[in-house]
Amino acid sequence: MSYEGSECDWFSNANTIVITLENGMTQLTTQNDQDSSVCNVEGRYINFEVYDGEAAGTPFHENFVTSFVGTMPPEVALLTSLENLGVHTNASVLGVSMEDLLPAQFQDLTKLTSLDLSDNLLTDWDVEAILNIPSVTVLDVSDNNFEGTFPSNLGLLTGLSQLDVSNSYKSSNQNIPSEFGLLTALRRLALSSNRLSGAFPNEFQMLLNLRVLDVSKNNIESFPPTTLTNLEVLDLSSGRLDSTVPEYISFFTALRILNVSKSGLVGTVPADFGFLTNLESVNLSQNELTGTIPSLLGLATSLEVINLESNMLGGSLPSELLSMPGLQELYVGSNSLIGTIDSAIGDLTSLRVLMLRNNVLTGSLPSQVGLLRELLVLDVKSNTLAGNLPWSEISSLATNLTFLSVASNDFSGTIGTEIGLMTALSQLDLSRNTISGGIPSEIGKLRQDLKELVLDWNLLSNPLPSELGLLTSLKVLSARGYTIRGTIPREIGDMQQLEELWLSGNPITGSIPTRVGLLSSLELMSLDLTTISGRIPSEIGTLSTLSFLYLNATDLTGSVPEEICSLELQVLAVDCGSVECDCGCDC
Repeated sequence: MSYEGSECDWFSNANTIVITLENGMTQLTTQNDQDSSVCNVEGRYINFEVYDGEAAGTPFHENFVTSFVGTMPPEVALLTSLENLGVHTNASVLGVSMEDLLPAQFQDLTKLTSLDLSDNLLTDWDVEAILNIPSVTVLDVSDNNFEGTFPSNLGLLTGLSQLDVSNSYKSSNQNIPSEFGLLTALRRLALSSNRLSGAFPNEFQMLLNLRVLDVSKNNIESFPPTTLTNLEVLDLSSGRLDSTVPEYISFFTALRILNVSKSGLVGTVPADFGFLTNLESVNLSQNELTGTIPSLLGLATSLEVINLESNMLGGSLPSELLSMPGLQELYVGSNSLIGTIDSAIGDLTSLRVLMLRNNVLTGSLPSQVGLLRELLVLDVKSNTLAGNLPWSEISSLATNLTFLSVASNDFSGTIGTEIGLMTALSQLDLSRNTISGGIPSEIGKLRQDLKELVLDWNLLSNPLPSELGLLTSLKVLSARGYTIRGTIPREIGDMQQLEELWLSGNPITGSIPTRVGLLSSLELMSLDLTTISGRIPSEIGTLSTLSFLYLNATDLTGSVPEEICSLELQVLAVDCGSVECDCGCDC
């Protein structure tokens, strides 16, 4: 392939190239964000697309499309300023190996430091082909289908500072190769999802420069060696540790992010975490930890995320955790925490997520939650909290709060009209409390973002407000129970994004509005165990997305319209004693 006659020498000045081969067919194109010229532009991306055809003998040029046989064109080696090379192919379809993608001429790419061969279907890892480009310090071979075990000569890649082999060995179990211990320049090593098992080999003690280590989604059975004190990020999640957190974790003073979730941890949460002053995020969720949350954790003043969910922790929420002004996310749900929510919760002014669900907390929801102006998620579901909800203070969170759940407690009082101020809400769950009165008409002001409104099993008795029809983004409306009276407002037909309508069990009267036929996204309608009467409107038969229709235990009469019978419903439940059905109804 000749390059004589090119109008400018852009080819040797490009510093980034990305090759994409998908299903054996791709194209070579050039892009330039600055102007129409491709001359001397840094950071240009060039996409090579290859199919089974003859190589075109035409020079690379702006807006030029060419083709190659499945191997990498050796002419790419003329890109002498190239620093970053990415090759993403469907290699197994083409029968391409790693050696085919990295021809011998690539040894001339003396400035190439980053090589990305991820997201291929490569079955071999050819270390020699990579050694041919000694300038490479960053190597990504993740998301491939390498066969067998790690290459025995991987220890020769001593120039690497970053190596990602995540999700590339899927066929057989193997231990972590000791050869990794020879890669002493490594600062980042990612080995997640490779069916690795056993403990870290002793040779890992030599990786003193390692800053990031990810061995998640394997069957690793130990923490890394004590010598890796420069680690800043450690991910052991979804492993098989089945042990306690070792005391020497306090030696890892550079640690910023620690994830040991879903790893079979037992014992207690180490108090020594409080001495990891650089720690920003700790995730020990979904383990079998017992005891209490150590108050010393509050000494880790850099902490932004604490996730201790789904363990067996007891005791109260330590007050020291409530004096961490930098804390942004606190997850302690699904434990056995007792006591009250201290009013000092209002001091966590940076808090964005407060997850306290599924505990045994008592008392009320303190009004000081209204001081958490950055809060996005407030979830206290399934505790034994009581009293009136501080609607006035909660409405102070209107700008940011998107998720509010106080379900399955013993809250009483009414739904405050301030609900209309909370226009950022996407999900609101007040179910299974003793809230009385009705749904305030101000609910209609949440028309833009509210997706789920769940009010089941309360003491609500007032009729459904017509303003519900203003909630044009709502997908789920659930108000099951025994107390809501009145009729179904005709405006409900305006909720055209609605997918689920649950009103069963209420003493609702009147007929089914014909405008329900406008609910073009509806998948489920449950009006059973109500006192609705009259005939079933044929307009329901226009709802092509409907799968579940529950109209049993009502006062409906007449027959199931033919239009409804023509729908491919999974459930059609009616009272066959009072409603005639000729299409296989569930009676």
